[in-house]
Amino acid sequence: MLVGGGTGGHVTPLVALAKLIRTRHKSCQLIYVGARSDPIGRNLTADKDLFFKRRFIFAGKWHRFGQFKKRELFYVWTADFWKNCFNFVLFTIGLFQSLFILSFRRPQLIFSKGGYVCLPICLSARILRIPLITHDSDAVLGVAHALFRNYASIQLTGFELAHQTSSKVRTVGVPVNLKVAEAFSLVQKQALLAKYGFKKDTKLILVTGGGAGARSVNQAILDIVDELDLDDEVKFIIATGTKYHQEAFDQAKQLKQSERLRIFSFIEDMPDVIRASFGIVTRAGATILTEISLAAKAAIIIPNPLLPRRHQVYNAQIFEKAAWIVEDSGQQVDLQALKQALKELLENEAKRLKYTQAIAKITDTQAIEKTLQAIEEVVND
Repeated sequence: MLVGGGTGGHVTPLVALAKLIRTRHKSCQLIYVGARSDPIGRNLTADKDLFFKRRFIFAGKWHRFGQFKKRELFYVWTADFWKNCFNFVLFTIGLFQSLFILSFRRPQLIFSKGGYVCLPICLSARILRIPLITHDSDAVLGVAHALFRNYASIQLTGFELAHQTSSKVRTVGVPVNLKVAEAFSLVQKQALLAKYGFKKDTKLILVTGGGAGARSVNQAILDIVDELDLDDEVKFIIATGTKYHQEAFDQAKQLKQSERLRIFSFIEDMPDVIRASFGIVTRAGATILTEISLAAKAAIIIPNPLLPRRHQVYNAQIFEKAAWIVEDSGQQVDLQALKQALKELLENEAKRLKYTQAIAKITDTQAIEKTLQAIEEVVND
């Protein structure tokens, strides 16, 4: 059973892993469990030949008020408090659903990739004594997985943890679609550029905030496009996330240089777009950083400091000598730093080459193999 969701960063590694399992163990039956409210999980796991069954449960997301302070938990007049009350009800329903599913299916192993949907499943696994492997892509453990660090057979991580927690921790890298590491021919690149309405000599800059999008990153690019002195061949694809798509699309139409932009809520062929890109502006999610590293692309990384446990800040620190790091308050990106980084990415060939060489050395192409080895080890024990 593969569990995870909420963002593309949780689901895409599961899909890549599922494909490898199906190739190596053809008789294995895979079940995916995601959140009922997660369209990304539904979309990315829709391949009927990949999963024997898919189940979607209720799951409550814990709202932590940005820069979380424990005392805020008791501010009953805040909207987040009442959201958490409602989400606790969803979690309780999801727990009973999880107990039913696990009791009925009785999987040999649960592999949890993270996200709020994993909490009721992991707790049910603990109650029913079903073996569990967790995988955290980030440089810190997710809150839900931290609760089960003593129960999990193995705790896999994408990067070395900023704070080591257990002897069970094993750093394997982030399992992703290795297509992103394959060579991309000039013909393939030109075909992809044409697909998105660009000329064959385009210098493509991909802007992404991850599967859920990042409003401040979208806004930052839209704020500075008209101020940049760019060559005609420089164009942008912005993956806004569904929630922020219409807002960004409407604003982009008002810009003088709107012809430079293509606005999408979600990019289905992300590995190809990454490989076709001249450079990438991104949040510091571990999955997208791994894909960029495998593709050896120049990157401007904008971590969100308000996310749980500041995990994107720790992720970005791993890449600080291999990419431009631009600060973001969580609401406002440092626009001057972003403009300077874009200028250097486009014009300073020596620095760009230095960064592309450095970033290619950070991640492990064997991550998915090492992850499967850990699964086989627990199943065979």
